[in-house]
Amino acid sequence: QRALARERASVEPASAKHLVEEVLAHRRGSHGDERVTLQLADARVLVDQDAFRVVLENLLDNARKYGDGCGVDVKGSTHGASWHLEVRDRGIGFRAEQAEALFDPFTREARQETARTHGSGLGLYISRQLAQRFGARIREALERARALGPIGRPPQLRSKDGTGELDDTEYELHERLK
Repeated sequence: QRALARERASVEPASAKHLVEEVLAHRRGSHGDERVTLQLADARVLVDQDAFRVVLENLLDNARKYGDGCGVDVKGSTHGASWHLEVRDRGIGFRAEQAEALFDPFTREARQETARTHGSGLGLYISRQLAQRFGARIREALERARALGPIGRPPQLRSKDGTGELDDTEYELHERLK
């Protein structure tokens, strides 16, 4: 995958909501209806789009594998100058004392309920590495949720339309003039 092959992130402004919806549309073609509930505040974010897609795919794969088919909640929200994403399933969860270890390579939750679930134990490890490339953190937020954030947002400058949000052309011009 492109995001894994590059040594450095290719960070650029993008619509967070569009990126999430794009990943979900792609997954519908591969996995059918996954029963995903969306609650997304849109924001322009500064991310490596390929890396963001891989991270979200991994989080959604984990939610699908360990969620017992009960559906997944995806929530995106703004907090000051950043945007946060939470992916929560309604499955068996994980033990709080093992939460941080799940990010180690080749580590999986060691429980009878997860023994039949396919996986290498690399998804969360790779996701954390990729998220760090564009300045975000990924962590186990609760027993059934993974959180990604904070993801930086472009500077809030005055735009032509007065919204304060720069379109791609305005942002590129701003970057060149810095």
